[in-house]
Amino acid sequence: MFENLSESEIIKVEEKLGRVLINSIAREGIAEGLLDLDGLGANDAKRKALDYARDYVNNDGGITHSVLEHKDTLLEEARGYFKAERIELSIVLYGTWWEHWLNGIVKQRVTKQGLNENDFKEIVRSLNNKAKTSWLFKLLNLSPLAPEHLKVMALLTEKRNQFIHYKYPANKWEDREILPNQFFETLEKSISYFEHYEETNIYSSFSIE
Repeated sequence: MFENLSESEIIKVEEKLGRVLINSIAREGIAEGLLDLDGLGANDAKRKALDYARDYVNNDGGITHSVLEHKDTLLEEARGYFKAERIELSIVLYGTWWEHWLNGIVKQRVTKQGLNENDFKEIVRSLNNKAKTSWLFKLLNLSPLAPEHLKVMALLTEKRNQFIHYKYPANKWEDREILPNQFFETLEKSISYFEHYEETNIYSSFSIE
């Protein structure tokens, strides 16, 4: 793949990969409360992030999977199934994305507060989504989620459960109050909101770029 690249092109690839790794390490550090960039200007924040990433590599001896941001294909597949008019599979994948997003937010914050993996698993097993997005968010010092977007995700979860538990035929949409296209348009707006929430509240909108 790289055998035909010139030396200057190889250097550019190495620089890009370096930025990606530094960005991933720094953002993970911010999410876990190990890297504090509050009050710093852009240049100072980047310098501190670089120092943190260097120390991380030196101390841990390398990069682990925990700091690499793998592309989440759930949304891509959910959107693909919707375009193919496979509503049932689209709903299931969108619903799975929501579960992953919510549990991911909780995991980042409980880690930041010093709880371990077993604590996180117990929280996930014990609480439903309503509890997680209400009083648990308060305990974890997270900003409240907008009620209008939570309402959309509650409807998504309801429909996902209906499909999974065969409450009605998978290829039939029985909601007379909102049509499929309207629902998915509203759903995408809510997803954008949640992604922005995560970027702001978990990663402090930091990027090395």
